[in-house]
Amino acid sequence: MIKYILVCVGLISLLSGCKKTPGYRIEGEFSNLPDSVLYAVFENPDENVVDTLLSKKGKFKIEKGDGDYNTMTLFYNQKTKWITVYLEKGKKVKIAGDARYPQLISIKGGKINDKLTAFNHSVKDLLQAKADIIERIRQEDKIRPEEDETPVELANIQLQLSEAAIKYIQEHPEELVSAVLIQEYLMDPEDTRKLDEMLALLDSQIKPTPLVKELEQFSDKVKRTAIGAEAPDFVITDIYGKDLSLANFGKQYLLLSFAAPWCEMCKADNEYLKEIRKAFPEEKLGMVTVTLDANQAEVRKTIQSDSIHWNLVSDSAGYASMLIDLYGVNAIPKNFLIDDTGKIVMNSESGKELQITLKELLEID
Repeated sequence: MIKYILVCVGLISLLSGCKKTPGYRIEGEFSNLPDSVLYAVFENPDENVVDTLLSKKGKFKIEKGDGDYNTMTLFYNQKTKWITVYLEKGKKVKIAGDARYPQLISIKGGKINDKLTAFNHSVKDLLQAKADIIERIRQEDKIRPEEDETPVELANIQLQLSEAAIKYIQEHPEELVSAVLIQEYLMDPEDTRKLDEMLALLDSQIKPTPLVKELEQFSDKVKRTAIGAEAPDFVITDIYGKDLSLANFGKQYLLLSFAAPWCEMCKADNEYLKEIRKAFPEEKLGMVTVTLDANQAEVRKTIQSDSIHWNLVSDSAGYASMLIDLYGVNAIPKNFLIDDTGKIVMNSESGKELQITLKELLEID
């Protein structure tokens, strides 16, 4: 009888052990959440998996039993705000805070989440002031405030935040959260000097991690398209089937632009490109615009009524995606000016700035 009981207990234990438990468990509660729809994007270097969920009075729960993921980005407020959760399999994560201030939301569970939450709390006043300024500008219908019309007070806050991040990295080079702080505060798409300096400080034990590798790749891409660098070559086909590469432009200057039909700033930039095309002869300046639009027929229809008279490349064959990666484009509009020796002499988001520079370089009044 005792033997029978022991066997039963063993079977029960075995069955309990076989019960599938989620690899990732995230529970959260937001205050001031304007929309109940949330989007959880589970990410690793090879794939992204999107789950849609509904919150109830700001509360939500996410469980995922399969896959191997490094991060989960949670989008809300119609995808205009988000937080990033750093995942450890089997580690429960708890999220809580005011939805109006994503960087001040507490994320507990896992070393990176705990330490990043502690860092953000130490600069709470700066993060809250930054969020309030950006929201104020957004309400005033300013476009891309952090890039085009950055107030002095916002620039000062960003500087103080980067200085606080640098101090933390210098004091904790062995922690993965230091790599996260590099990603958040020191990824300047125009200048990698501070990024490279902080990467060099990181402990050798964390350098093989995916995040650090990603930062190193970012630095390499920026250097690849820095002023004075040899422009990366390409082979693409425009919307009329014409093959293009750097060799096609011989001893011309080349203006390589990136745009998209849904980009409001691109529309204003396009007017400058039209003026540039009229002002500079084709034998001196070649032009290629890469548009993030996969429908070639629609692009052709648009240019027939839009007086665009230069090479256009759509993404129907993946050319836009390839060139965006090759040239490290992280914002649009984006323009690269390549001189007649194949070197990058300018990269800018401003068509007006390009216009001024071209007049100086090509000596046209």
